[in-house]
Amino acid sequence: MQAFKAVTLFLFLSLFTSGWSQVAPDQGFLIKTELDKRGLTQVEAEQALMAKGLDVQKMSPETMLEKKSEITAVLDELAAAKSKQVEQVQEEKMDSVPVPEEVDLPTQKKPVPIDVAPEVSPVVQATNTEPILPVAPGIYGHQLFGDKRLEPIKTTDGSTAPETYVLGAGDQLRITIFGISQADLLLTINEAGFVTPAGMAQIYLKGLTLKEARKLVRNRFSVAYRFQGDEFAVTLQQARMLTVNIFGETQRAGSIQLSALNTALNALAAVGGPSDLGSVRAIELIRGETRKKIDLYAFLNNPGAQFQYDLQHNDILFIPLVQKLVTIEGGVKRPMRYELIGKEGLKELILFAGGLNFNTYAEFVQIVRYAGAEPSLMEYRLADVMSGKVKVDIQDGDVIRVKTNSKELEQFAEILGAVYYPGTYELSSGMTLGALIAKAQLKPQASADQYFVERSLVDGTKQILKVDSASIGQFVLTRKDKVNVFDLSVYTDQQQIEVSGAVRMPFKKLLSISDVISVSDVLAMAGGMKATATDTAYVLRQNLLKPGHLEYIPVVPSKNGSMQLKAGDHLRVFDRAEYMNAAKIEVSGAVREPFEREMAFGDELKLTDALQLARGLIPTSSEIAYVRRKDWYNPDTYQYIKIDLGDTNVWNLRAGDHLMIYDKSVYSVASNVSVGGSVQKPQNFAYSPDLKLKDVIMMSGGKKISADLSRVEVFRLNYSNKRGSGYERIELNLDTNYNVIGKNPKFNLLPFDQVLIRDLSLYNTNKRVEIAGEVNYPGTYPMPAKPFHLSDLVQAAGGLNAFASKEMCVLFREFNDVGPIGVDLKKAMRRKHSNRLNPVLMNGDLLSILPSQYTFSIRLEGTQYPQIEKEIKQHMVFVYQGKKSARWYIREFAGGFSPDANKRSVAVAYPSGRVDGTKRVLGLFNDFPSVQSGGEIVLVNKVKEDDTKEKKEIDYDAIFTRSFQAVSSLLTITLLIKQL
Repeated sequence: MQAFKAVTLFLFLSLFTSGWSQVAPDQGFLIKTELDKRGLTQVEAEQALMAKGLDVQKMSPETMLEKKSEITAVLDELAAAKSKQVEQVQEEKMDSVPVPEEVDLPTQKKPVPIDVAPEVSPVVQATNTEPILPVAPGIYGHQLFGDKRLEPIKTTDGSTAPETYVLGAGDQLRITIFGISQADLLLTINEAGFVTPAGMAQIYLKGLTLKEARKLVRNRFSVAYRFQGDEFAVTLQQARMLTVNIFGETQRAGSIQLSALNTALNALAAVGGPSDLGSVRAIELIRGETRKKIDLYAFLNNPGAQFQYDLQHNDILFIPLVQKLVTIEGGVKRPMRYELIGKEGLKELILFAGGLNFNTYAEFVQIVRYAGAEPSLMEYRLADVMSGKVKVDIQDGDVIRVKTNSKELEQFAEILGAVYYPGTYELSSGMTLGALIAKAQLKPQASADQYFVERSLVDGTKQILKVDSASIGQFVLTRKDKVNVFDLSVYTDQQQIEVSGAVRMPFKKLLSISDVISVSDVLAMAGGMKATATDTAYVLRQNLLKPGHLEYIPVVPSKNGSMQLKAGDHLRVFDRAEYMNAAKIEVSGAVREPFEREMAFGDELKLTDALQLARGLIPTSSEIAYVRRKDWYNPDTYQYIKIDLGDTNVWNLRAGDHLMIYDKSVYSVASNVSVGGSVQKPQNFAYSPDLKLKDVIMMSGGKKISADLSRVEVFRLNYSNKRGSGYERIELNLDTNYNVIGKNPKFNLLPFDQVLIRDLSLYNTNKRVEIAGEVNYPGTYPMPAKPFHLSDLVQAAGGLNAFASKEMCVLFREFNDVGPIGVDLKKAMRRKHSNRLNPVLMNGDLLSILPSQYTFSIRLEGTQYPQIEKEIKQHMVFVYQGKKSARWYIREFAGGFSPDANKRSVAVAYPSGRVDGTKRVLGLFNDFPSVQSGGEIVLVNKVKEDDTKEKKEIDYDAIFTRSFQAVSSLLTITLLIKQL
């Protein structure tokens, strides 16, 4: 055994001599075994030795043997440190198991502890070494309010309301009928819970779900309307707003306002949900004397349950403290803390946790109970618990641990290396190495003389077994055997040979260390040298015995083609362009094809040749150009040289020069003249001294028919040192040929002039009015130049027909969005020369003359009309009875005035806009207006005074005094009239 260790150590040291890459296969397995014993990797070992100053890459085998004690010590120290680090990580994992410290430990009941011998039982020992899955923080159910799953609904749009939405006062319903009968109604539920459709009895909807309301409303409307089953729809148009009060163990207690579309769960989410100690199983929804429990676990199992928790105005949500809080960890799908209620036990807890994992150990489950002076541990058979054979009660603070199956796969054999199908294979009874190799199928380059088998021993160590090809049929594999099949390339030392630079196909290839190849052959493999290649190349040769040492060997391929290259050599062929000093020459600006090209120092290019390469000058090019010349030896220094392009034989350009040729437009100032106003096509023109006023008008399409050539204005730009720039107005008179006549016949345009031709005064080609209704010839009529009155339009339309009503006339004015204007057609036709009574019409006016209706209407407010009818309609229409007072019509058709009616507010309104009001006679009596056909009688109720205000006493003396004075004045006036 000692001899084996010595050989192994020597082989391990030999590993560093060859840089970990040239170790024989059997030696490599022995070295790997030593590293595995210490739990180290190849990289870790090499880095630790380098840190201690032991560079094994540069040590000879003799030096390694001298320093073997130091190397062994470093590796042992590294292995001990790594082992200690692993133990600390495992202890931290065990310490991370949360134990609820804030829970009050109950003392009224002691659990039955299991009998445990003084030494730790094997079961408990397994618990200490098994990694436990981390328990999620918080109580299961709290996550609902942290991941925005129950985000409160902020809108009151009822389109998202579910069928279970409970209606209440303030909700607005839309009822749509699209059958034989058609209607689109918006009804709001009043405080009493009713909606009141027009012409129908009230319908009570408060407290019904949206689904129940649809059925009830459909039945009621089927009496008054005709429609099929799919031609009637009831939707929630707008939901009401609620105030909800939330108290108890919540993140933010208080009152909140939210849409009634929200449920109790949405309201809880709006305040952040329960606090860390808040219950998720016993939340109370309090409505008056009624209390309703909310269990979030029921919602998590059936999300549709949330709509059972609808809200009403001023509901209270109370979150109590959690009562029974337990922790479950290990082999369940959702290990975390849970709240249990009632008689829920271990089986229910496991179901809440998502059930058991696929690899759960079903033999037993542990409960750690923190009750009394010491915690206790209890164990049960998990299969009996889940089948219901055993009922296990859970107490507050219990920690339940469900074990997982941690057994590893052992009955297999593994093969790696030069095979087509590497990996693990089933280990059948008596399976031989030959059978495994036959399954994996050797590659052609596999080393088939010998195989190495790595065998795992019971004590955790590894054993390396060598098997020759003759024995593979008799060598029986055991569990976890790992077979390595080596590639023949492992036994061959290779290095790259490289050819680069001025060759057609640069390459890198592997070459055996013992092989050589001539320079001419590698150049042929690279496609030969380029035409620009230099005569001399270089070989960079590595000293394989002294890594890092390079030798540079000059080679003339045309003479030394037979020179032999070795593995590791790099043949570099240089390009002549790499030795050339060059700079760019550039031609830009007013040429047809600007260019830039490389030019060697010392070369020159004639100016004529440069312009020819640029395809010549463009017609607008300037005769003067500039050359920017760069100093070759100080690149940041420039010289600017002005040249005459007409003298083409003087200048030669050199490397680094930039010839800049400018366009003549750079030196010219652009200006324009604009034409606008009453021309066919207003536009701008570039200024020219030859440009005349007549020319710009003609090029603008000429004048419009509405143009006033006697009013042509030119605005000319002037500048003053005192006032700055501004425009001078010049007024011109043109003849029909656009020639200037009058004061300034020789007028010429200047840059930036603005020409504006005005329209003729009062010129309009589309002045018209329209008359509709009860005339003989309704339609549109053009307006004359003189003022056109309302009576003129009626007369032009052939006068009124037999059905026209002079009281039912309305004038609609389009100008300035004035809208309807009340007119008295009777007075307009009688007083035709009065602009006050017979208005002048404007362009776009519409005169509408309605027929005599022989009806009148009464607005029902302030009358004794039956209350039920007043709720359905605001006014009623009756047959006209002749010219009688409004009071008579109210008494005869509306039952008279109501007690609250304001009689002085009685008025009669007509479609023409005229309103006749009630007058006071001598300050004592009401003179009610007469009613004409088509009129509407309106009145309002008295404004009720605030009862809290002090009522003023009636001064009857003052009333009688004023009445007496009024009567005396009336008698005096009567006597004076008689004397006259």
